[in-house]
Amino acid sequence: MKPNYRLKRAREQHGWSQARVAEQIGTDAGNVSRWERGYSSPSPYYREKLSILFGKEVHELGLLGDDDPVSPQPCSTPALAVAAFVEQRPEILAHTPRILAGISYSLGWWTALLVLSFSRKERFVRFHSLQSLLLFGGVTLCNVAFIGAASFLSGPAPHLMSVHTNLLAQTAPQEHVVSFDFVVVLAVLCVLILNIGAAVAWGIGIVMALKGRYYKLPLVGNSSEKITAAMFSH
Repeated sequence: MKPNYRLKRAREQHGWSQARVAEQIGTDAGNVSRWERGYSSPSPYYREKLSILFGKEVHELGLLGDDDPVSPQPCSTPALAVAAFVEQRPEILAHTPRILAGISYSLGWWTALLVLSFSRKERFVRFHSLQSLLLFGGVTLCNVAFIGAASFLSGPAPHLMSVHTNLLAQTAPQEHVVSFDFVVVLAVLCVLILNIGAAVAWGIGIVMALKGRYYKLPLVGNSSEKITAAMFSH
């Protein structure tokens, strides 16, 4: 067989090593090396994985040779029908990790935790569920911390208007009141921006998961990647 320069070029365009590609599709670097050198060809299961990973059709990656079957013929016996189903089943299952990864973003950190608990073998699902858990878990903690701080500073009433009214009723210097109001407004803006960013990340995460992309969100993407790699290194 001839070397597969298309597959090699697609990998180099992403700046990935053979080990990185192998890690993302669930195989070893030796297989990727043999595929690129033309010593062997990936199975239909890994062709689907590579197509999803690089966002290209199988033929664009040079994974369809002249000796590949054009189309499956009707099965004449039940045994052949079972064999054909088993051969096609890996490609069908390739869609399942994407759906699970998308679900992990759907309702924030608790769906991420649920998917993470039940999906122990699929690296792609673990990466996205960890990313969702870290992102929305962090946002939830920030919101709780802000509400707690506002409640503490305002006394019995948890509303910011009560804080403002109580402070105006005191005889504290005016500059202290202005300073405190500025801190409250700044904190509200920060929390608002944080939640808007989380909403945008929620949409991006679902789209990228359903497309089968290992897309790293800001702040949590690198951590998710490292934790996932550590989980599968044992």
